[in-house]
Amino acid sequence: MSNVPSNLIPTRITQLPMAPVASEDGLLLFIYQGNSYQIRAGDLLSVAGVPTTRQVSAGTGLTGGGPLATDITLSVAVGGIGSAQLAASGVTPGTYGSDTTVPVFTVDATGRVMSITNVAVAVSGYVPESRQVIAGTGLTGGGALNANVTLVANLSDSTPASGYQTGASGVATAMSRSDHKHPAVDLANDNEVDGLLGLSNGGTAKSIVPDAGAIIWCGADGLYVSVTGSAGQVLVSGGASAPTWGSAMIISDQPANVVYAGPASGPNGPSAFRALVAADLPSGTGTVTSVAALTLGTTGTDLSSTVANGSTTPVITLQVPTASATNRGALSSTDWSTFNGKQDAFGNQLANVVYAGPTGASGPPSFRALIAADVPTLNQDTTGTAAKANALNSATTVVNVSAATAPSTGQILTAVDSTHATWQAPAPGMVYPGAGIPNSTGSAWGTSYSVTGTGTVAVLATAPTISDLTASGKVDWTGGHVTYVPASGDIQTYVTAASAGDTLILSAATYVVTATITVNKAILIKGQGLSATKITTATADIAAFTLTASSARVTDLYIGHSGTGTTYGIY
Repeated sequence: MSNVPSNLIPTRITQLPMAPVASEDGLLLFIYQGNSYQIRAGDLLSVAGVPTTRQVSAGTGLTGGGPLATDITLSVAVGGIGSAQLAASGVTPGTYGSDTTVPVFTVDATGRVMSITNVAVAVSGYVPESRQVIAGTGLTGGGALNANVTLVANLSDSTPASGYQTGASGVATAMSRSDHKHPAVDLANDNEVDGLLGLSNGGTAKSIVPDAGAIIWCGADGLYVSVTGSAGQVLVSGGASAPTWGSAMIISDQPANVVYAGPASGPNGPSAFRALVAADLPSGTGTVTSVAALTLGTTGTDLSSTVANGSTTPVITLQVPTASATNRGALSSTDWSTFNGKQDAFGNQLANVVYAGPTGASGPPSFRALIAADVPTLNQDTTGTAAKANALNSATTVVNVSAATAPSTGQILTAVDSTHATWQAPAPGMVYPGAGIPNSTGSAWGTSYSVTGTGTVAVLATAPTISDLTASGKVDWTGGHVTYVPASGDIQTYVTAASAGDTLILSAATYVVTATITVNKAILIKGQGLSATKITTATADIAAFTLTASSARVTDLYIGHSGTGTTYGIY
């Protein structure tokens, strides 16, 4: 290849063309100890290869084999492995098991039997083939258990016998059929009935005779027929004894001042609602042994009450603070001395009358017409004309009357200082002990007191006692911030008249409302317990109360409905 340009000489085996044939005379690149040589392929195979003529022969127990010119397969021949080819397992050759023993094998992980032992057979509770199945009464068949055994029922073809006065166990050994029928029992025939059927078997256990209007009741030993009642009566349980008939009390709305009682006179009769008569009231006198105590307190700034239920006898505490410019309460002894003997508030009077003493001797003042003796000489100790005085002279000074403006109706002459007077409206009226002042105005005790609506101010001369209150399980107030709503009162009317902060005390009664009560101010509506005060809506699907004020409260009462709707309560 000396004449071939160096750039055309292959430098890699992959650059050489493929040989057209495979031959032992082919040359291979052979590198030995770092030097490159050419070597004949047949020479290399003679020292490092297996010739294709080499044979793989099948030995004992195998089949297959042949020259290595192709793939060789070797297989275990059928029956080719004998006892001589197997390793010893430790099992002694012989026969194992008998009529009285069974063999027990030990097998290793490869499935080889490693040992065999005989174990005696132990059987208990078995049934021998000679055991007999014997047909008893009413059956046929049977036999030994060395073959299948069949038992057959001996079914009777006789008609069932009728009942007799005295029962009998019978002597027949034949079985009855599932569709057999007994003849009907004639309960009126003593030959077919024996005694009374007990309660546990659906009978009465007693001989009973029907009675129109009576009921059947159960005693400890049987059923009984009760006595008959009268029309309208109801049955009253007697516990374990016989029930009795009594009058029924139907609760419904009744007129005022009636009670549920027996007849007003004469013999016994049905009960009904009626008015009391003198004969209903017991005669004689008695002693009251249990009365809730009324406790007086002086805390707070207004009249208030609480009920303590910690014991069987509730204690009512009435807080009556001392009256002041900011408190409503009882007058102190000083206040009483101030107002004792003062004149009551004046009401409407006839025209042209004045409040003055008597025309003769001394005595209580009253309203009357003026007489000449009442009028002083006008030109004495005055300045001005008889028609109009502009100054009044006293023993010590002259009081000048302001003439800047003419007086208005109802004004009175009021001193401005020691020498001047002017026309002014009169001051608010006085509050007098024990007097009623409807619609008064003012701001302080001892001078005047504010009352809204049609309430009445009652000023107590001394600390109040139980006789000052209406006590029937509650305290009734007729004015002020706590108002009692009677059972006949309209709650909405009282809510409308109340002011924020007021309390409405409901009666221990049932109030029937036909329109929702709207509470639009911060007041408290308080009942006297769920079982005492009840609100019932008579119209379908209305709420009893609607609270539109955030601080309005309704408490201690039950709300239901007697209409057909399902909407009721507080919204």
